[in-house]
Amino acid sequence: MYKRPPAGGVLAPTDVLVPLAPAPPGIAAHRPHRVADLLPVISMRVAPGPLLSSA
Repeated sequence: MYKRPPAGGVLAPTDVLVPLAPAPPGIAAHRPHRVADLLPVISMRVAPGPLLSSA
């Protein structure tokens, strides 16, 4: 039976995501990944870098 996703768009750790190509290095494209496994890797890669000083 199809279960409707929550209206808020919140992902559960057991949800599955399939990244499309081109995927970042170390993440296999077109392969299902659990949210609990994929999001920590993505959040490490897209973390903002240090600000450069203008002085």
